Amino acid sequence: MSDMQLFEQASRFYSMGRYGEAEAMFRRLVKKQPGNAAGWHYLAVIEHQKKNLAAAQDCIERAIKTQPQQPRYHILEGNVLQDQGRLEEAEESFRAAIKIDPNYAQAYNNLGIVLRDLKKPEDAIEAFRQAIERDAKYFRAYNNLGSELQSIGRLEQAADYYRRALDIKPDYVLAMHNLAAASYLLARYQDADLWFRKTLSLKPDHISSSLAYGRMLVEQYRLDEAESCLQKAVQLAPHHAGAKNLFADALALEGKTEQALAVYREVIRVDPANLKSAIGAALTLPQVYRDNAHVDEARDHFASGLDELVGKLEIYGQNPVKRILDEIQWNNFNLAYQGRDDRELQKKYSAFIEALLMRAAPHYMKPLAKRDVSGRKPKIGLLSGFFYTCTAGMYFSSWLTKLDKSRFETFVYYTHTASDNLTRAVADAADHFKQITKLPLDTADAVWADELDILIYPEVGMNSKTYILSTMRLAPVQCAGWGHPVTTGHANIDYYFSSALMEPDHAQSHYSEKLLLLPGIGTCYPQVELPPPASKADFSLPEGKTLYLCPQALFKIHPDNDELFLKILEGDADGVLVFFSGQHDASTGAYIGRLSRLFEARGMDKAGRVKILPKVDHDNYLRVNMLCDVMLDTLYWSGGNTSLDALACGLPIVTLPGQFMRGRQSYGMLAAMGISELVARDENDYVRIALLLGKDPAYREEISLRIREANGKIFGDEAPIGALENYLSEFASPWGGDQNLIDNTDTHAS
Repeated sequence: MSDMQLFEQASRFYSMGRYGEAEAMFRRLVKKQPGNAAGWHYLAVIEHQKKNLAAAQDCIERAIKTQPQQPRYHILEGNVLQDQGRLEEAEESFRAAIKIDPNYAQAYNNLGIVLRDLKKPEDAIEAFRQAIERDAKYFRAYNNLGSELQSIGRLEQAADYYRRALDIKPDYVLAMHNLAAASYLLARYQDADLWFRKTLSLKPDHISSSLAYGRMLVEQYRLDEAESCLQKAVQLAPHHAGAKNLFADALALEGKTEQALAVYREVIRVDPANLKSAIGAALTLPQVYRDNAHVDEARDHFASGLDELVGKLEIYGQNPVKRILDEIQWNNFNLAYQGRDDRELQKKYSAFIEALLMRAAPHYMKPLAKRDVSGRKPKIGLLSGFFYTCTAGMYFSSWLTKLDKSRFETFVYYTHTASDNLTRAVADAADHFKQITKLPLDTADAVWADELDILIYPEVGMNSKTYILSTMRLAPVQCAGWGHPVTTGHANIDYYFSSALMEPDHAQSHYSEKLLLLPGIGTCYPQVELPPPASKADFSLPEGKTLYLCPQALFKIHPDNDELFLKILEGDADGVLVFFSGQHDASTGAYIGRLSRLFEARGMDKAGRVKILPKVDHDNYLRVNMLCDVMLDTLYWSGGNTSLDALACGLPIVTLPGQFMRGRQSYGMLAAMGISELVARDENDYVRIALLLGKDPAYREEISLRIREANGKIFGDEAPIGALENYLSEFASPWGGDQNLIDNTDTHAS
């Protein structure tokens, strides 16, 4: 066989996928012809495919030595060097290919990839543009350009280039996945849903899409769909810890606590250092408790689990930095609904996270000296994932929109993808608005670079990203608001803003931070605009009955509430309890089951006495308030936004103030309005007030009229903003922030 025939036969074997035979023949060829560049090139390709990078490097260097003007040899050399982590040398190889053939689109594309890896995004973008300019049908270059644009936050352009890639190649799965992810970040959730589904229909085993789609579904509380999606991901990748952890998260949110714990523990058995699973197994709490004994059992589980986490700190601390930062994203949202003093548990958990961050991000855990503000306005930052129309957004947007801009330079760091009119109002009011939806460390970098004087977290504990960031020291003075009204436990949160009307005497003992009280309800809450009324038939509410509304999320309803509810029904034969369904059928079923057992124990017939409404939009939610007769506030964690909505509708609220601020919010609102008749002294008084309102329509209407007339005392009050401004000025001054600032405002209503 001649050398030419040998080359042709080896090439045919290669094209047929018979790589072993092809390699043997190419080796015979280059042994006979050491200067055969094409033979060495083929061998380099084969060695590269086998991940024999040193051998591939040797072969391609021999090819280039023989034929240095062949650009594709330089491209392969660049690929091999890149895979070895020799990025600067890889860049040189790709540039050498371009120098030989300035119109070689693939060389520009590969150059862009290595420039991306070298953290040179603008250069990478230009390289991808050059690739497209030379080959308008180069769909991979369009995708790569989109990916790099997305990495620097240019999401609109990124999505456009993903679409262009799909115009050229409609079944290009990677571009589909990327377009889905970009659409999600752009808050185009329907588009994201469409493209995730298309990706998974073409490639059901695309684990990245399964996880990203599952995460989106969890965040949107589409929990049945999330469970199904993530269960498939786990089946496809049974050893993928991230898939299992996200699956467990979905189960926990559904109220399937034991199933969630089982999945977390399954991961731990395989990987004892998996921090996310360890935290989940230790600290996951039920959505709805069976009874008070279940509350005690869950709290004991949490406390002992936390001790176990602390005891294994050294094990978790040995994980790579990126893994620590990925896996500590957790918050103790459900703990505060147990109605107990959480200060010590919060401090212990925070100390655990702080210790891990000292290893993973030590530069963000050091004290910061105050900056000189002479000759400039103090820099005030607000960091939140809730600057959209929701409870926390409605509560705290005024802390930015009403702030005196002549006194402060304002920075907003918004960590969510959702965007609506409230988001735009906050963005318009801020001097600097940054929407950062990446990992916590990316947000920390942005905050740090702005050199703030004061950083405020309106809520800590509702969002895992915010929880981690608030553990760090990103500004000389750091404050928390009561968006999740329980102490953060963080050593790096200096002050905690709360409402003077809502805190009890001696409230400081509930906080690790220094407590600062703002007048009124603590915020300038806008007057609620009421929609046109509806009929009871529109919501299948019974006519001729007294409707006692408890609109709280079911996880807020402590078992101690149930006895009061049934006593009210016993006292009013026409009484009907009205609830909204939980975030999942399992939670709703758990609560109805708990209530049913109590009906049975008291020998009462539940038929027609309990109405569960589906979730509705805000206008229809207000209409339900307008149709009901009495709102029953929950013990230990009272209504906040729900109470303001009820009062805007003139709906009387019966409340029993608790030991902690979170159980005194409705009380504070009623105190501001001067309507003390609705504030119970004890549980028997709670039942008495509810029945008086429910059974005496004239009295109920009188109270309703007084509520409507007093709305101006809780809505649109700018006094809290003035007090906030004074605190911020005090903090920014060189001498401010050290005195006992809690003493300048009464801690209770007179």
